[in-house]
Amino acid sequence: MLSEYILKISPKLLRFYRNFLIDKNFILNNIPENGKLLDFGCGVGIFSFEIGKCKPKLHIYSVDINKRLISLAKKYHQLKNIDYYEASIESLKEKFDCIIVIDVFHHFTLQKQKEFFNLIKKRIKKGGNVILVEPHPDNFFSYFMDTYISKDTPLNISLSEMINKIKSNGFKIKSIESKHRGLVNSYYIVFTK
Repeated sequence: MLSEYILKISPKLLRFYRNFLIDKNFILNNIPENGKLLDFGCGVGIFSFEIGKCKPKLHIYSVDINKRLISLAKKYHQLKNIDYYEASIESLKEKFDCIIVIDVFHHFTLQKQKEFFNLIKKRIKKGGNVILVEPHPDNFFSYFMDTYISKDTPLNISLSEMINKIKSNGFKIKSIESKHRGLVNSYYIVFTK
């Protein structure tokens, strides 16, 4: 995986690259100063680390099902307010004030997408924000990275399809933004129960 290779060369370079592609300020502006945050599909922990530095009173639970990525996250992106877990969301019992899902949803099968919304409903506190960041499906760079670099077959979802999925699962949308950063066009959706 490209991110693992860059991480081993320079963690700062990988953080710079990911922060260039994702609007960190949008995410920071939509999460609380304290409480519990779930970084679902945290990978090597880049966003957990960036959020943890900016919001030291926030307890961050970072989960990924990939043992190797969690090991790298613990090695390169550990802070006092972050706990990394090799786990699925189904195994968590806590409720969270905020949940972030960055560049993860398009990796789910259709069945996993349905399960995701049910699990999120159980894990987000009433009034808590869920922040979802996904590449637009017409984004060649994201398609290329997923298909040829990570060897994944993404199920890219248009913004209108995602809005329908969120609403049909009983959530309320608080804000939607499309952002073009570098080679990537992504949409950012904040929603709540």
